[in-house]
Amino acid sequence: MQRSNLEMSLAAANDLYKYMSDGKRNALDMAPNFEAFNDMLSTDIIKKIKDLQAERHDLLLRFTPEDEKVRTIDLKLADLNSYLLESIRNTRNNLTIKHKEIDRAIRQAEGAFVGLPTREKNLTILQRDFQLNEKLYTFLREKETEAEIAKASPTSYHRVIAEGLVPTEPTSPHRTFVLLLSGFLGLLTGTLLVYLISIVRSTPGDADGVQRETRTPLAAIIPYLGRGLSGRLAFFTQLATRLALKGMLNPGTKLVVSAFSEHEGQSFFFEHLRLALAAKGLKLRALTLHDAQSPNPEAHPDEILLVQNLTLSQDSHALAVMGGAAVNLFVIDGRTTPTGRLPELDLLISEYTLPNVQLCLNRAGYAPGPLRVLGQRLRRLFTVRRAPSTAPAPLAVPLGGLDLDLQS
Repeated sequence: MQRSNLEMSLAAANDLYKYMSDGKRNALDMAPNFEAFNDMLSTDIIKKIKDLQAERHDLLLRFTPEDEKVRTIDLKLADLNSYLLESIRNTRNNLTIKHKEIDRAIRQAEGAFVGLPTREKNLTILQRDFQLNEKLYTFLREKETEAEIAKASPTSYHRVIAEGLVPTEPTSPHRTFVLLLSGFLGLLTGTLLVYLISIVRSTPGDADGVQRETRTPLAAIIPYLGRGLSGRLAFFTQLATRLALKGMLNPGTKLVVSAFSEHEGQSFFFEHLRLALAAKGLKLRALTLHDAQSPNPEAHPDEILLVQNLTLSQDSHALAVMGGAAVNLFVIDGRTTPTGRLPELDLLISEYTLPNVQLCLNRAGYAPGPLRVLGQRLRRLFTVRRAPSTAPAPLAVPLGGLDLDLQS
């Protein structure tokens, strides 16, 4: 430890001496690092040098460098620098001598350890042999004593207390513990699987879930309306009134109903909104686009044009139809629309500058039980599908100023 400290101090002193020697002519501009030379005397010398330098700068403001006062301060600075350099050299020599003395002391101490590992190894071998012989001797003496005691005893004290029984059940693995552990792991795995599926197949569910995922405004929230036609028409009549108050059903308005896919209630929304508008006595023309070649007319100034658009997953022509509409109602389903598609709709709106797009949440807050979901799936699976009938000719039904074009 002392040797390491001396080596570091000596290295620092050598660097300091070299630095001071190389810059002897410009001593006033130097700032040496006194890491190994930090006693009180050197600190006082440095302080005096800095004071003289400050005084010299002040004198140079009034006198020339050849003035007697300035030259006197220069001589003092030179003396202090020479004294400091000599002090550093003496310190370096002193450290060198101490380093050599410590090296000599270390070599003398190392001589006492020559051959020590061999002697320690031999001592360890002898101690191990002694311990083995001692254990063996003790064991044999114990057995000899036990044999003499048994020989001197007339009767045996050993007897059978109970007959040994062969177990009928295994001691390992423990059946109850395995069942409990399996049940716990099954419950934990099922819970994690449910959370994982809910994350992967996440749907909006309600209005709060929609508003958390998208910036598009929500125009309508449609709960699960059951199978009663009267209840559906009553709800959509109120919805039509709210849309009219928002200015979406003005004459000459082209209102397009769109969706991501055909399983989100687009047809349901379109048909019931058409019936509700017809019941209100509005002049309406309704048409459904079946492909990219379907006609896509503009609305007349005295009518409302209601269009059921192609789904976005079916054809990109749906974006062109949405771009030509005055009002776009985009239907999403609370149980089937993936949550990840809502930001995708925001990107489409901003990229293609789609006008006045508002969402309609179908089956908001609808959460049927597992048995009901299973029944619905079985009913859809075993329902006999009728053969598609031929499309009827376009109808134009005048009803109190109402003009309905049901097919196009």
